[in-house]
Amino acid sequence: MHTHFFWKILSEYISNKDLEPAAHHLVSELIDAGADEDELWDMCKGNSLLRRIVTDQIGEAREDSEEDEEM
Repeated sequence: MHTHFFWKILSEYISNKDLEPAAHHLVSELIDAGADEDELWDMCKGNSLLRRIVTDQIGEAREDSEEDEEM
């Protein structure tokens, strides 16, 4: 799934006042549809609004090095 394209395309047609609620809705729908964390974080690249919303929904991004150290 190429989630980063969803927001890029949709945000071109959404007014500034509606961007935040639309982003919340998109992230919630993607999570409900089974998008994995990597896809969600990929979608956030370069977008502070999406990064904040994904962080609120699933927590902070995990670092690969931290996961490797815990194993």
